Parts: sequence; structure tokens; C-alpha cells
Amino acid sequence: MELTDGMDWPPTPGEVQASLSEWDAWYRGSADRLDAVYGQRTTGVRPSQLAGGLVGGVGRFLWGNPVPQTKKYRMHLPLAADIASASSDLLFGQETPIVFPDASDDARDRMQLVMEGNGWQSLLAESGELAAALGGTYLRAGWDADVADHALITTMDADAAIPEFQYGRLSEVTFWTVVDKSGHVVRRYLETHRPGSVEPSLWEGTKDKLGRRIPLAESTFSAGVAATVDGEGRVATGIKGLTAAYVPNIRPAPVWRGIREARHLGRSDFGAHGVLDLFNAIDETWTSWMRDLRHARSRIFASRSVLEGRGSGGGAMFDSDREIYESVNLPPGEDPALSKMIQAQQFAIRVEEHSRTIKELTLAAVSSCGYSGSTFGLDNEVAKTATEVGAVRQRTASTYEKKTRYWTPAIEQFLRTVAELDAVQFRSPLASLGEVKVEFPPTSTPSQLELAQTAVALKGAGAASTKTLVALVHPDWDGDQVTEEVGLILSEAEPAPAAELPPGEDPALPDDAPET
Repeated sequence: MELTDGMDWPPTPGEVQASLSEWDAWYRGSADRLDAVYGQRTTGVRPSQLAGGLVGGVGRFLWGNPVPQTKKYRMHLPLAADIASASSDLLFGQETPIVFPDASDDARDRMQLVMEGNGWQSLLAESGELAAALGGTYLRAGWDADVADHALITTMDADAAIPEFQYGRLSEVTFWTVVDKSGHVVRRYLETHRPGSVEPSLWEGTKDKLGRRIPLAESTFSAGVAATVDGEGRVATGIKGLTAAYVPNIRPAPVWRGIREARHLGRSDFGAHGVLDLFNAIDETWTSWMRDLRHARSRIFASRSVLEGRGSGGGAMFDSDREIYESVNLPPGEDPALSKMIQAQQFAIRVEEHSRTIKELTLAAVSSCGYSGSTFGLDNEVAKTATEVGAVRQRTASTYEKKTRYWTPAIEQFLRTVAELDAVQFRSPLASLGEVKVEFPPTSTPSQLELAQTAVALKGAGAASTKTLVALVHPDWDGDQVTEEVGLILSEAEPAPAAELPPGEDPALPDDAPET
């Protein structure tokens, strides 16, 4: 992408930026952020709320609606954040095994050092959550001898990147971050990754304009990079590939189908049609429930005749702890009963109605996002058999399989790039690392009872040997452990040897049989 003075920023199409901002707002779960996306807080009615169609529909969202001057009570349930976190837990809750089948011992040890030095497994979990929320994520490789003596890996947000694709593959990407704000002046640091080089640059503009390019040394954020650039303002990486990788969450993204610049981007877990409406409905229900709690506070209405004066200009008060009330002067014909003078009011709290509504809306939302209700503890019934358990988990399992098919090639290619970069910049043995293989674990591990039931069924059908059954019930055992267990099972199953008898005794006769 060519950067020019005064260009609009970010240069992504409006529809793409709007979706990213909307997903980000729900992921963050901040009431202020949601209001900023759906409309500024005002005291009057905005034209969009009187409109029909999409604009009017969004304008009538709980979030962004105009409210009176009195304090407002709008509650938010962070379901979107929970969904993104659950996606990350599903993919990277267990350690993701990575194998280097062709590597030498030195190369394997060095790669292990690089991965541990970057907190690789934790970084994957972080990146997986951002991908679920924003539709995708970026992995970036770099180096800085002052920071570490190995290649560095960082994760980059999808809403702070401008990608370019060729045949569906990332060919170039520009990452950007705001490094300083002063009034209307905004300074941004940009980093454009191309095959074989990285071009850092510093720009001074406004909120929505890139502005003009200024020297890197003018910001402490980029001053250290200034000494590393060549005459063309680039830093050579020493490798042919791109030092960045893009991992889509799930494709396609129907909302961007007609946008050329975005057709290869992934979609957020809550980017499916109607999911945000469900999120809004959940917040409306939660807000209504909390309103019931406020309204249900016990309130006492007292007749003016039982109030105690506080002197001239001091008003009057009601003493709720008072036990004895003297007779009061009432107009003729009025009922002097105390129940007429002191009344309590307390509204009902519709717990069951709100609870059931939120549960049903949540089930619909997580299902639309691609997950089973059991993933969030929302089963209506407890499944008892392995078949029932599999059926309940099927939707989550399918989503898991889809996502791993995007993550697997991306991780394998990116780690090969990291190895090449480390070999060039630190003269490490990773030049001979060879192939990288990622092996995602299964979505869930069957219980011991489920494995035992399967083994019994196979044995009854005569469809598996003892060795196969032992390996099935103990999937974590190696070959030697399985063989040893098979030997113990077979030895216990052998009939006991017959006892030896003295010569002349008939083993068929009982001890008390009469002699003949």
C-alpha cells in the first residue's frame, strides 16, 4: 500500500471499519464504548431513531439510545467476551504439540528456546481470543538484540492492520499504532511488512487523517529504529518471506462479500447474522431484571398528618422507628385508621421470567456463534450415554475443526519463517530445522467410563484384540506399557494348573469314598 500525505486513516472501507468497531465494542463490554458505536449520548431524539430499515433498527438498540437527564440504568452481560474466551480455551486450553521431525538436536533445542522465550503457548491463547472477537489475528516476527538473543514473536490486532492479499494469501501488511495525542494532533507509527523487508515510518496527522511523514527520531517510540533503516527507509530482514502471518477466524464473512479489499478476511464469532440483535436483547432483559430490583425496594407512603415538623423552614420527617402515635386531628368524616395514614408499597421481582428469557436468548446466541450450549453450561438435560454426549457437543466440535484448519497451516508456515529469521540474524542452527508439524489435540477426551463401555462392546463383538482394547482404554500409554498390561491380563486369564497327587490316588474320587 502506498502511503501519501494527508490520506484518510484508516484507509479501510467504511463497512469494514464499522464492523470491526462494532465487534470490538461488544468484546470490550464497556457501556461507554457501546454507546460511542451506536450513537452519542444525547438528551434529545436523533433522526436515525425515527427512521425505518437498518438505520432505524440500529438507532433503536438499547445502546446509543437518547436518555433523559435523570440517571440511567443500563446493564451489560459480557457474553461476547465469554464467547471469545471460550473459543481460545477450546483451541489452546491444552498445550498445542508442535513437532520438528527432520530437525537436528541442536535445531530442536534452539527452536524450543525461541518458543519458550516468547511465551509461545500463552501467546497463542491471546491471539486465539482476539481472532474470535475481531475475525482474525496477525502473528509478527522480528528481532532486537537489546531485548533478546533470539527471534521475537508478537501478536497484532486485526483492527490495527491494513492487509493486502494475492490469491488469498497475505502479500503485504501495514501495522499501525497511535504513539502520541496532543489536542487534535495524532502521531502514528506505521510498520509495513513486505517480503524481505520492513519499512517503519512516523506520521503526524489528525484523528481521521494520516497527515505528513516526519523523522523516526522525533518520537521516543521509534527513535531506536531510526539507526537500522537503509537509504530507502527500509530494514532488510535477510529472508525471502514475509515476517507476518494472518490467521482468519472463520471464512467467509458474508457482510464483506462484495468488498474487494476485505473478501479474504475472516469473520468474528459474533459476526453471524442476527447475533448482535440477540446480544442487545440479552442486555435489555438484564436491564429490565435490574430495574425490577430497584422498583421492588420497599417504600413507605405516610400521611402528612403523621409527619413530624422540624421547625419553621425545616420541613417535616417520618420516624420509621416510632412505636406510639398520638391521636391526630383529622377533618370531620375522615377515617382515623392508621392503615389510611401509613402504607407500604413493594413491587414483585420477576425472577423466573427474566432468568428463562436470558437463558433462551443466550442459547440462541451461542448456537449462532457456532457453539453447543454445553460449552457454556446451558444444557437443558444431562446426557447419559456417549452417543448423547457426542450429539450435544457436535456443534462446538465442528467449529473447532473449522478453526484448526486455518490455524494449522498458518502456524507451520510462520514458525518456519521465525526459524529462518533467527538463523540469519543470530547465526543459529535453525537453518536446518526442516518441516514443522502442528498436531491439535481432540476437542474433548472421553471419560474412562466411555472408553470402558466402548471396549466391552468391541470385545463382545469379537472386533478387537486384547492389545487394541488396552490401547483404547489407556490412550496415554506407550507401546511397552500396553504390551506389559496385555501380558498381565492374559496370565490372569489362564486356568490354574491341576494339583499333583501321590501315585495311586484317583483324582476323580472324593476323599471319603469307600475303598473297593
